[in-house]
Parts: sequence; structure tokens; C-alpha cells
Amino acid sequence: AVAPVTVEGMLEAWSVVLRVPTAEAYAYFLRTQRLTLFISGGTLVVIGLVAAGLALSISRPVRRVIAATRRMAGGEFATRVAGSPGGELGELASSFNRMAQELQAKVQALQESRARIVTVQEGVRRDIAAHLHGRVQGRLLALKGRLQEHVKGTALSPETAHLLGEVADSLDRVAQQELSVLSRQLYPSILRMGLVPALQSLGDQ
Repeated sequence: AVAPVTVEGMLEAWSVVLRVPTAEAYAYFLRTQRLTLFISGGTLVVIGLVAAGLALSISRPVRRVIAATRRMAGGEFATRVAGSPGGELGELASSFNRMAQELQAKVQALQESRARIVTVQEGVRRDIAAHLHGRVQGRLLALKGRLQEHVKGTALSPETAHLLGEVADSLDRVAQQELSVLSRQLYPSILRMGLVPALQSLGDQ
């Protein structure tokens, strides 16, 4: 509709007046409201997806570092983290890998040192056992033989002969039993057959 605009009774202009039916106006309002809600909801969804993506991109490398640390604690010293190039997370992965490499090298050096110590100890045990079983036991048996010859070739009182006989028996017992047991405990001869037979012999005992 066209309506006149007057000022103090004088015609100044004409104005156009739109008359929209109530149903159409309400429908337009509903469409506008739905469009606003749709835009707002879509914006929130996009923001949520972006935030989730950022959180995932940050937490995934951290989880990898945590998992690698647990494997290292379990004895897997060759564990490494494939880090992202650049950034703080990549620097974190590089630092972890450097520390893991240093720890692996120290563990390997410690294992090699222990192996050398065990080898030296086994050598000392073997030498002591051979010395006891050979020279010491042989000398005791030789002393026993000389003592027995002295008892047979010398006129001794029964008490002295009995005492020297006990000494000879003691020498024989020390040489044949105690020294043999001690040398076998220091370095069992079964060890020369290898680790598996030695373990089987130990299990049998």
C-alpha cells in the first residue's frame, strides 16, 4: 500500500507500507531461527572437531613416549620413539632416544664387565680346585705313605704306633674325602662337559 507522509498538513512524500500476513511472518521467523541454530550448531561441531584433532595430535606422541618408557622399564633397552620432526614433541622424542641409547650402552658395558668377572672367578676356582686336587692332595698322600713306612720300620710302643696310625688315617681322610669334596665344590668336573650337563647334575643333587 502507498501512504502519504504529511508535515503540518503539507504533503512531503509518499511511503510504501508492506503488510505481511501473520502466517508468512511466523514462517519467515521460524526459518531464520532454524538457520541461526544450524549455523551455531555447525560452528560448535567444527570447533569440537578441531579441538579433538589438536588434542589427539598432542596426546598421541605423549602416549608413544609413555609406552616406550614402560617397555624400557621391562628390560627392552633397544626401544626407540619415532618422533615428529620439529616442535617440542619431536625434541621430547629425540631426548628420550638419546637417553635410551646411553642407557643401552651402559647396560651392555655392565653385562660385559660381569661376564669378564665371572670368567675370572671361574678361572680362579678352577686353578684352586686343580691345586688342591693335585699338589696338596698328592703331598698329603705322600706324607701318609712316609708315616706308614716309618711306623713299620721303627720299633715303637703300641701307644705311639696307634697314635701315628690315627694321624695317617686322618691324613688319608683329609686327602681322599675333604679335599676332593672341596675341589668339586669349587669347580665341579662336570662343568667341563658344558652348561646343560652341569645344570642336570646340579638338579640331580
